Amino acid sequence: MLKSDYEKFQSREAEILVVGQHTPEEFARMWRKKGLTYIGLPDDNGRVAGLYQQQVHLIKLGRMPALFVIGKDGSVKYSYYSKSMGDIPKNEELFKIIDARS
Repeated sequence: MLKSDYEKFQSREAEILVVGQHTPEEFARMWRKKGLTYIGLPDDNGRVAGLYQQQVHLIKLGRMPALFVIGKDGSVKYSYYSKSMGDIPKNEELFKIIDARS
């Protein structure tokens, strides 16, 4: 879970940005309810998702998770496109990727 390891990401000079198919109001409610401290970006029109070719599967309830490690130079260093809502890399895998790119 990203929230529980947020400090570990920050210690690696990595920031978490969650892009979701919600309105700004929905994002604000969700962030307050869950007490999240990392960045949430509402993308209810799908513009950002389209830029990163995030897939949408209506049968599977919308956008499939996608994960990117973006370097300080702005280039994508790692990308992962999930096949289901539960198909998300573990934080430890991400730490290895981030540490190898440093």
